[in-house]
Amino acid sequence: MTDLNPQKINRLIAEFEQRGHKAKVLALGYRTYAQLFADDHFFAKVHSDPHDPRIKFYQHVQIQLLPDKHAVAIK
Repeated sequence: MTDLNPQKINRLIAEFEQRGHKAKVLALGYRTYAQLFADDHFFAKVHSDPHDPRIKFYQHVQIQLLPDKHAVAIK
């Protein structure tokens, strides 16, 4: 999935939550993360944990980086 943008990520999270699950982790491949991070809309919604700056959140979902290039998963 190299054509991701923040709107598609929002749609994936919404679809996951409509199935009755709570989105806790947004697992992204390192290149997908870099591509999304270059987008100003995505970057504006990413914030760090105040206790550990290595932990990042997109909206209310924790971001987990994966060693795969273009992976996307919601847990």
